[in-house]
Amino acid sequence: MKVTKLSIENVKGVRSIVIEPDENMVKIAGKNGAGKSSILDSIPFAICGKKAIDSKPLRDGESKGSIVLETEDLTIKRTFGEGGKTSLKVERKTGGKLLQGDLDGMFNALCVDPLKFCEMDERGRVDVVQSFFTVDALKDIESRRDAIKTLESERLFTGQQAERLPNIELPVKVERVSSVALSKELDQAVKVDYEIQDLTRKEVEFGSKLSSMREKVMALKSQIEEIKSEGVSMSAELKALPDKIQKLKSESKDPAGIRSQINCIEETNARATEWEELSRGVEQKKSLKSQYKDMTADIDKSRNDLSKTIAEHSKRLPVDGLRVDDNVVMVGTIPFSQMSSGEKLAISTKLGMAGNPELKVLLVKSGERLDEDNFKVLKELANKGGYQVWFEQVVESNDCLIVKDGELK
Repeated sequence: MKVTKLSIENVKGVRSIVIEPDENMVKIAGKNGAGKSSILDSIPFAICGKKAIDSKPLRDGESKGSIVLETEDLTIKRTFGEGGKTSLKVERKTGGKLLQGDLDGMFNALCVDPLKFCEMDERGRVDVVQSFFTVDALKDIESRRDAIKTLESERLFTGQQAERLPNIELPVKVERVSSVALSKELDQAVKVDYEIQDLTRKEVEFGSKLSSMREKVMALKSQIEEIKSEGVSMSAELKALPDKIQKLKSESKDPAGIRSQINCIEETNARATEWEELSRGVEQKKSLKSQYKDMTADIDKSRNDLSKTIAEHSKRLPVDGLRVDDNVVMVGTIPFSQMSSGEKLAISTKLGMAGNPELKVLLVKSGERLDEDNFKVLKELANKGGYQVWFEQVVESNDCLIVKDGELK
């Protein structure tokens, strides 16, 4: 559906104009303020109603105005009165009437001006591209993005915790010492020491007695047999005593050394406690770093899943390779903002066409923004899609409708 006739009376800068396009390219030229933009504005004024109409649609000094827009099927008449009053009458040429609700959806912002998409900020472009997604697709994408934000927040907190912990080099591990075991060892050493002292005393005593007995042998021959027997016994015991003493000495530990160890237990255990605390700090930092690494892997996987989800939903977009990645509009691997002006125009025009399947009209304001190559791109796309282009420019040429003071020359 295209515009076959457009009649405008007293709307914005237009005094009285009637245009009946005979081809798909309607070029309108004139100086600034002549009424060129008003002609293009009258098309959405007529179709879209109050949401598109300016607060002051009437030409200065006039009390009423009208727009009559005809297509192959419809006649749409929009009248304007003072105080912003407007009324609509829509009739089918085959009979029957329509309401504003029937017209809604025939027009969108990109059809009003395909270049608008190029000039939007990134957030605006993302909103336009996502408008082609289903509600379920948008919910799926947002849910995955929220999950990634949560993971990133948790990873940041874990990383900050790890950074707050100092880098520790553990000294040689200090083992705890049990005072109970050492006390038992001390008791045994003291007991052995006492035995050594007792046996040493006996050694001296027995030696003295033996010497005394030998002196008495000569004088006490009558008792020699008895003394000999006792002497033999003592000699045998005396002979064994050095070996026993030596054996006990080799098995014994120095009581003074053990007492010194007991006195050092508190210091040793304090050092062991310090080592254990340092070890816990090292293990905690190691654990946090491991968690951070695992979180990074989860985030990378979630981002990869999100990219796949967006790619799947993007298959329904009207431009091959068009997608939204991290709130940036991309075409393939290139951000839209980095593409050439011709590529941007082609994409923007295709989006405008895709959003307006019924009314095949594109409006291009300030056409001077397009160089010769870009104008050719726009014209080719319009011809291929069967669209009618209403194009305004300041420079007059032979193929233009010339507007002056709100009227055609």
